[in-house]
Amino acid sequence: MHGEFLLLLTYRRLVVTQETRMLHRLRLHLNTELRHLSNVTWNPDPRLSAVELAATAIDGVRERFWIKTGHPKQVWHLDALLSHAFRPRSMAQRVHEAPRVQAPMAPPVPAAA
Repeated sequence: MHGEFLLLLTYRRLVVTQETRMLHRLRLHLNTELRHLSNVTWNPDPRLSAVELAATAIDGVRERFWIKTGHPKQVWHLDALLSHAFRPRSMAQRVHEAPRVQAPMAPPVPAAA
């Protein structure tokens, strides 16, 4: 599929729309939660000022997008944003499930008789 796409990436969802050529209407191309995407990869290319983003949707369709940036520095910024959104789940779970440091409990005081 060719044409211009608009990608909206949040912490939980990826929404991709496409504008039709003739009538310039927006058409929904992909609307999914990030946890439903698998095999997400991206390849930054500062020489071409672009990032190739690829992911497999829950229905098994492999989606590929070529994202052009205005400047080579923006390639690395986009790379950092994608790393943040698609960081390994095990790492994200470890951050949320990190043990909390608690103050040591005082030994129990015996009851007075």
